[in-house]
This record gives sequence, structure tokens and C-alpha cells, in this order.
Amino acid sequence: MEAGDTLIKLILHIRQGAFWDITDMVPYVRISGDSANISRTLETEIFQNIYDKQLQSIGILEGSSICFYENEKELYRGNIIDVSKSAKSHTVKITVKDIGYNLGSVKISKNYNNITAEKIAEDVIKQSKLGIGKIAKTNIKLTRFFRDVSAYEMIMTMYTLASKTTKKQYMVEVELDKINVIERGQVIDISFDENNNIYDLDHNISIDNLINTVTVTDNKGNKISQNTNSELSKIFYFIKNKIIEVEDKNKATKEVINAEYHGSDYTTNLTGYGNYNCRSGMKVHVKEPQTGLIGEFFIDSDTHEWSGGAYKCTLGLNFNNIMDSKEAGSDKEESSETGEGDESLGISFSGGATSNEKQRIILAEAYKMVGKGRYTYGGRSNIYNTDCSGFIYFIHKKAGITVGSATSSQKSNGKAVSLKNILPGDFIVMGSKYSPSGRHVVLYVGDGMIIHNGGPAGAPITKRKLYTYGKYYVRRCWG
Repeated sequence: MEAGDTLIKLILHIRQGAFWDITDMVPYVRISGDSANISRTLETEIFQNIYDKQLQSIGILEGSSICFYENEKELYRGNIIDVSKSAKSHTVKITVKDIGYNLGSVKISKNYNNITAEKIAEDVIKQSKLGIGKIAKTNIKLTRFFRDVSAYEMIMTMYTLASKTTKKQYMVEVELDKINVIERGQVIDISFDENNNIYDLDHNISIDNLINTVTVTDNKGNKISQNTNSELSKIFYFIKNKIIEVEDKNKATKEVINAEYHGSDYTTNLTGYGNYNCRSGMKVHVKEPQTGLIGEFFIDSDTHEWSGGAYKCTLGLNFNNIMDSKEAGSDKEESSETGEGDESLGISFSGGATSNEKQRIILAEAYKMVGKGRYTYGGRSNIYNTDCSGFIYFIHKKAGITVGSATSSQKSNGKAVSLKNILPGDFIVMGSKYSPSGRHVVLYVGDGMIIHNGGPAGAPITKRKLYTYGKYYVRRCWG
């Protein structure tokens, strides 16, 4: 297949079988990626005729590998993770992921003490049985304890911590069979110009999520302070506020308050003729006077498509260089400090039957949210935008149970339970050095596992192994 002056080739290697050149069987090849995902995805489809002997002999299998070439240069390599067949359209749709998919799937438990971020990255990649490529140097030694954390989160956590000192932004990228860790925002050797290679460009500005006022209250709802950002108030005069609750007013620092302000949101999508170097995390120059976009922009998402003899790319652009920050694990080993009942973590946890209907609903609602939502400190508008206590509040509300919407009240809700007698559906309020309230709450779901909304800002709800920190309270509200 030719796309303009570009010759492309798509090679399929059947799992433990033969190699096939399927270039002429596919109407398009589409490769995409974004800053929030380590893996890049290739999509294509094949028209399937039941009388096509060649297609029958190929026998496309999940797990088989795909290689994509442009002008004899290999651009992409991955494995088929999904094969979808349609009787109506007579097509076989293929979805492929590169080795970034493996890095995001492998879970590791390991402690690192006073080791540089780059050495930890190399060790994690090696444990994932992947190739080690270019690894950015930080020379920042760190200590971190991980339990059941993905390899990708471990690497990005260490570089997130290192970036606080180096003031640089980092990203993980895949280079065929190797994993690289590089500085984010490197300039690529192509520019987009309205008179040259821009097909279309949409630029939108919205203040729907603007926050110009932050109100700080104590855990009883008494106002401590109201803070207004004068620059954001010039954009929108009326109050658009957010309330944050703190146990200790000294924790409502200027840094904490400033982090809650939110200005205008900009969304920019450019479609044009670039090249495969235009990928998420890179920086590109754009000149488009009609929308006023002139300068260098960071690529947040990218889609490249070769179809019908033509090539185009669509880029999601950002004014800011935003790293995919992670803060998994802990800088202290998971605590076995005692709480109510003087029980330790050195016990055997039961999965526990869920014969109680309210208990069953709490667990079902919690599992529905794993991998979803965005951690929003003080968020109470809906279950998709909450903090730890807001998450507990909403899943209990679904079961017809009223609990407090803050950890200060949740630690007294229901009845106290000793840790050795904990059952699925119980929650644990514990200490936290990250939250302004000084507390965190998690839901126990059985077999030594919890589901919680643990942050950082924007992160989804996750499932992980049970831990406690500082003084804790185990509460049961379902029975």
C-alpha cells in the first residue's frame, strides 16, 4: 500500500506460526497514543469472506505479533490483544498494543532504599523482562516501598519524586523492543503552517471548570478563611468556589490553596501532514494566525492514519508540559501499628461471604469504580469526582446507608470492629501525611485487599493490598 509518496507494509506473525504480509488486505492502519498511557495502539481491519481460502489459512490469533513499516523502516511492533469479528460487515477488526502494555500490566512488590531513580527504572524494566533503552539521569537517590504496583507506576513515581529536585518533566516511551525514560517536551524536526501542512485546526476555550475562590473550613463546617485569586476573578467576576476541609488550620497552606484554583481550559486539535515523530510528549512548532496559535506546543495525544493512499495525523496540543505524575508506594514500610482493639496486621484475612444485601451493594458499587473517577480533594458533586471520604460516602449512599462525607465523622460512624475481625464492606480510617485533613479512608473488600480513592489529583480509584498508617479505626455500617 502507498500513502502519497510513502510505502507502507504490515507484517503479521501468527503465534508460533508463519509470517504473512497483510498490507493489501487492510483498508487502513491507525496508530495512536496519549500522555496518560504508556502503550501505543495499532488498529486495522480485514474484510472477511468465508470463501477466502487465503484468509482461512492465515487464521488470525490473539497474541500474534504485528510489525508496521514505512519506507522499509519499522515504526511499530506489538501483539494482538483483541480480535473482533462482525457477521454483518464481514470484517475482522484487530487491536494491537506495544510492549508498553506489558509495562503497565506487570505488578511488582519491592523496597528501594537510597537508590537513584534511573537505577530503579532499570531494575523494574529488567524485572518486567523487557529491553532497557535510553534512561534519563537524575542522580537523585530515593527511598520507596512498593506493594502490588505496576512497573510503569513505579518508574513514574520515582521520576515524579526526582522531578521535584531536578525541575524537569519525564516520560516513558517505547522504542520497538526497548523501554526508554526521557525528558518530556523534546522538540521534533517538523513545523505545522497554515500554508503548508495544516488541514484543519480547532481551538476551544472554556471556563466551565474555573475555580476563582477557595473556602477553607474546619471539620465542623466553620469557615476558617476565604481566598480569592484576583487574576481568575478578572476572567469571571462571580464566585466559582471550592470548599476544602482541614482538621488543622495550619495545614491550609498557601501551596494547598493555590493548588485548588483552576483557570480556563484550552482544547486544541490539529489535523495535518506530519510524520510519526509527532507523538505524545514531544514539542512541535505551529503557525496558524486564524486561531492565533503561533509558537511551540506540547503534544498530549496523537493519531496517525494511513488510508487509501493518503496519510494524516491528528494531534491534541497543550500550552503546558504536563508530566504523567504518579506517587505510588510509600516512603515508609507499611505500618503494623495497632489501632482500636490493639490488633496488628500480622493476621489472616478471610474473604468473607456477602449474604447481607447492603454489604453486597457497597462492594458491587466499589468494584464498578475501579479504574474510574478522578481524585478531587473535597469533591462531593458525584462519585466520579471525589476524594477518599467522598468515595466511601457515595458507595454507602447507594446501599441506603448514611455516613459522614468527611473522615472526621466517618471514624465514628457505624460500629467499631477489630482488625482481625474485619469483613468485606468495612472501612478503615487511618492517618495520612499527604491529606490536608491528616486522615485517609479505605474500603476493605476481602482477601487482604482494599479499594480506595488515594490520589494524587486526577488519579482513578484503585484496588491494592491492605495497609494501615498511624492510628486507625475499623468501622462497619452495613450490619
